[in-house]
Formats: sequence, structure tokens, C-alpha cells
Amino acid sequence: MIIQDALTYLKTNGIQGKHSTLNVVPGPANGSNLTSLPTNLKETIRYSHGHKRSPAVLLISASDKDGLKRAVEAYETHFNHLQLADKQAEAKYLQNLVYTLSNRRSNLPWKNFVVAQSLEELKNGLTPILSEPIRSSTFPTISYVFTGQGAQWAGMAQGLSVYPVFFESLQRSEEYLQKCGCEWKLLGIIYSSFYTLLNTNSP
Repeated sequence: MIIQDALTYLKTNGIQGKHSTLNVVPGPANGSNLTSLPTNLKETIRYSHGHKRSPAVLLISASDKDGLKRAVEAYETHFNHLQLADKQAEAKYLQNLVYTLSNRRSNLPWKNFVVAQSLEELKNGLTPILSEPIRSSTFPTISYVFTGQGAQWAGMAQGLSVYPVFFESLQRSEEYLQKCGCEWKLLGIIYSSFYTLLNTNSP
């Protein structure tokens, strides 16, 4: 779902109303004017204004709430003893860890997560950047809802290509479309600012 925040919507349309949107003007990457914000929000703002690497989202799940605490303690011990060759090895390790925790572990009812930019951040401790634990009520049956409102623009998915699973999905989709006789290429459309569709009957 593509959802606009309440503050921007109200201001754009000249409407007075109640909202809980946090009105923050991000500053320099050093966060000099962000001291009053929660750690997670400060890191998000720093990332969006000063970093090019994609953050690592580590999912932790357990059968009970106390199990999350035990898992976090085990991960902290593991990270503190982990030694890797260089930054490239660390980036690869984090990528594999994200995949393993989200796809190769049992999906248990109690969950929390950590968003980290580097292994060094994880070694500094998980507790300051750990989300609040939450218990899943039911297993979701819907992942995305597309409203058909037309709120798309050329190249809007480019930023998601830092995630290999997304880019590889686009490649598979393009191959499938080509087999169906499609005369234009999906990646060419997404990654070109200007493009022309030839010999199509699309409205």
C-alpha cells in the first residue's frame, strides 16, 4: 500500500485536523539536531541522507516472550566473537544472515527485529536498536494490496533493486513476458527515464 502521511496531506490540501505525524526536518548525517529523537528514528534519517548501503533487518522469533530475550542474548554473544576478513565479508555475512532468519527459521508467534547498518553496530549491542516484542495473532494471507489508483511513476522501483531477491524477480518477470510475445523489456522501462512503447495496443 502507498500511504501518504497525515501532516503532508493536510498541509497540501489546506485542511486543519488532528494527526500524530512527527514533523522533523532531517539535518546533516552527524545528527547534530536529532538528539531528542529515538535512536531508531535518528538512524533512519542518517541512512536516508548520508548512506548508500541498504540496512539489514534481522527478524527474531520465538515460541514465547522470554524466548526472544534468550535469543537476543545468544546473538549478542555470537556477534561479539565473530571475526570477518573485511567490510565486503561483513556485508555478505549480513545479507546471508537476513535471509536465514527470515526464510530458514521457523516462523514462531513472538517476534521482534533489529535494523542495523553494519556488523559493528550489532556488536555494540542489540538492545538499544531492538523493537518491542509482539505476538502474531494469525498468519497473514495478504501481503500487498494494489488499489489501482494509478499512483505509479516511471522508475519508481529502482531503489528496491539493492535487494537481490527483488531484482531477480524482475528478471524472471521480464523473461516470462518475452516468452508471451511482449515486444518491450520490463527492465528497460523501469531503468530508463525516457522510453517509448512500439507496436503495442495499450491504451
